[in-house]
Amino acid sequence: PLRSLIVDQTQKLLSLGIPCAALTGDRTSAEVSAIYAQCYAPQPKLKLVYITPEKIGQSDQLNKLFSHLYAKNNLARFVIDEAHCISDWGHDFRPDYVKIGTLRDRYPRVPFILLTATATPRVQRDMLHQMKLDRHLSKLFIQSFNRSNLVYRCFPKGKTDGALARTAQLCLSEQFVGMCGIVYCFSRAECEKSAAYLTKSGVTAQAYHAGLDDQDRTDVQTRWANDENQVICATIAFGMGIDKPNVRFVIHLSMPKSIEGYYQESGRAGRDGEQAYCYLFYSYQDLIKTKRLIMTDQSANATNEAKKVRIDNLHCVYTYCLNNVDCRRTLLLEYFGEQYLSSQCKKYIATRCDNCCSVAQTKLIDFTILTKHIISLVDQLTKKLRSTTINQVIDILKGSKQKTIKDAGYDKLEQFNIAEEVSRINLERLLSKLILDGYLHQDISINDTYGTATAYIRVGKINTFPSPITLSVCLKKENPDVSSTISNNSIHNRLVDACLIKLKDELKLISSEYYIKYSTILSEKALKQMALTMPRTKQEMLRKTVEMTTIKYDMYKLDRLLSITCLFGSKLDEEKREDLINGGLKRKREATTTTTTTSSYFQDKTNSNIKKKK
Repeated sequence: PLRSLIVDQTQKLLSLGIPCAALTGDRTSAEVSAIYAQCYAPQPKLKLVYITPEKIGQSDQLNKLFSHLYAKNNLARFVIDEAHCISDWGHDFRPDYVKIGTLRDRYPRVPFILLTATATPRVQRDMLHQMKLDRHLSKLFIQSFNRSNLVYRCFPKGKTDGALARTAQLCLSEQFVGMCGIVYCFSRAECEKSAAYLTKSGVTAQAYHAGLDDQDRTDVQTRWANDENQVICATIAFGMGIDKPNVRFVIHLSMPKSIEGYYQESGRAGRDGEQAYCYLFYSYQDLIKTKRLIMTDQSANATNEAKKVRIDNLHCVYTYCLNNVDCRRTLLLEYFGEQYLSSQCKKYIATRCDNCCSVAQTKLIDFTILTKHIISLVDQLTKKLRSTTINQVIDILKGSKQKTIKDAGYDKLEQFNIAEEVSRINLERLLSKLILDGYLHQDISINDTYGTATAYIRVGKINTFPSPITLSVCLKKENPDVSSTISNNSIHNRLVDACLIKLKDELKLISSEYYIKYSTILSEKALKQMALTMPRTKQEMLRKTVEMTTIKYDMYKLDRLLSITCLFGSKLDEEKREDLINGGLKRKREATTTTTTTSSYFQDKTNSNIKKKK
């Protein structure tokens, strides 16, 4: 779907010596002609050609090429990446993707592959329907949605400035010093504000959003990809196609619009398999703000049904954030149709989610009777006032002593103080659930003078209870396990760290000569492996380094990296020899000391025994 995805993948494939090309709008006519010529060759010289779905409906030249390749039996397959875009139930529906289904009719013998990391069971079914694929004649390959190395945490947001201060604190903490991350923002203005705030606080940060021109966006992304900037402050436009393995933290300064979106955006962290953190700041105002945008959307795709799907998706995110009891992984994975036990999350202390760190024991409580009281209360308030808010309902249920409550006579209502023992957060969770399930309905009213939005609730269309209304609540809290990190500052570790820095710096120089990101040539994981093993020959480097190939080694003259590993390898050998000599002398001294002590001990003992006998 995006040019950034195409650029990322073609660069990586070319670095591996795999012939590929991209028919994107930025190509010159000469480049386009050359690509077509390679495809029309009796034996096509390209293995893969990348296109955006828009091109299928717009380019006769491309469709003629498809027909030619099909007739010559040279069209191996169609691969649709980010295939959830096909479904209007998905979080990122793109109408142009639906046109891909016509290829099934035109080229029935060509196999299709659909790839996605964020499709719920409902979206999977719709994808197959849109692509005219028979489920029984297709193979489904699925892996767990669990990202075991990610740590999930949610925080009440309060004011944006407070959340920004906490974000700056996280970026500058010892935990993330020198490590890169993404801060996702609600709007372009919030991106600019966040980048300016973080820069002022001492964090190297830049904004990335659709308001920047192509070159500026590319420059910002390149600087961040090459670790010149620690943080990129982005809208969700910076979602797909980000393949930077060493992102150590992703911070959502505002709530994402769907669970799928959150999973995809937070999933930019820790792609190298090492521990990474996902922080999400949430607020009721964020919910209202985003809901207002959805409801006032006048675009062609914003049908009433599409708006309802988007609003339901948004409420799912808010419900997830409010839930301070259940395991975050369990909640995320259940959304994608996968069962996951919270005991698995608790098992690994270092990557426990915030709820698994703080909740020791939970209980499922039946709130059906309270729900009936809430619906009755909302009905009474809306008949009397014509509108009521969630906060007002909670205040009455909790028996608030506010003057406005007494003056209005709400302290005389049957429901006043009926939920005294239920925490405010659990009442908010319950009300959010009732809105999502249709027992209550939420309206957004926009003030024409200031453009501010207020949310009101009224009784929804659902009024029967086929099953109990339940919520899990915390019965017993526990202190999170604070594991102190013991720094191993041995000479070996210091040499490995120094070697890694030198390797990365050199690889950045090499990549700049080819105008690509350094991670396109070798990932952080490969560089760490190289620093640990310190290969001394080309053969050893090829054998011991993941991703290293002969083509890559020769193409990018990576003997420059070999000279670094040889240098540090020699230093390591020297340290080992010194350790061996020093260790031998130490053992010799210990042996001498031990012999003296032992003999004198027995000698003394013998002498004392002799004396006793005398």
